[in-house]
Amino acid sequence: MSTSPASRFIRFSDQISDLCLFETCQRVIDASVFRSWPAAISMHHAYEGGLLAHTLEVAEIALHIADRFPQVNRDVLIAAALWHDYGKILEYVIEDWTNTWASERPRHLTRNNDSTGWNVWVRDPNAMSHILSSAIQFHHAAVTHSVDRATRDAVIHCIHAHHGPVKEWGSPEAPHTIEALILHQADMLSSHYGATKEKP
Repeated sequence: MSTSPASRFIRFSDQISDLCLFETCQRVIDASVFRSWPAAISMHHAYEGGLLAHTLEVAEIALHIADRFPQVNRDVLIAAALWHDYGKILEYVIEDWTNTWASERPRHLTRNNDSTGWNVWVRDPNAMSHILSSAIQFHHAAVTHSVDRATRDAVIHCIHAHHGPVKEWGSPEAPHTIEALILHQADMLSSHYGATKEKP
């Protein structure tokens, strides 16, 4: 029997043994907008709920890889997987495209609240990179829940480096820990070949 995305998400956070880090990850789970937002506006998982679907895929792939490497800090890897794209909820905004010509509309639309028109997600031109905002939001939550500095720094490095070593992809640093490298590879696999690249 299949489990809901929310249940799967909670199952990943439940594997975190560090109580402070576990509590920090509840912020992602509790953010209702996170469950409805897209992971992108054109490249991958660009539909309502795509951010949650992509995040779950990344966590699943990352932990599958980690099973082969006993030295991996699974707490750090899980937290980084759950937080790595959190900033997408700040990077994208919803616009009303009800009165826009159909030929000009993007293909990823959602009905507006009264079901009489269409909304579309667009990138906020004033928003910072989701990589930086994800790290900032994580840092704030981690400090609030008294996560130790070494763990905070390890998760933040993973978030910073999850787009990999190619500067044009937007990461401010290349992965230099096994957790960061695994997260990068999991993110690449999900974004390029994910089973939920298109809305089911």
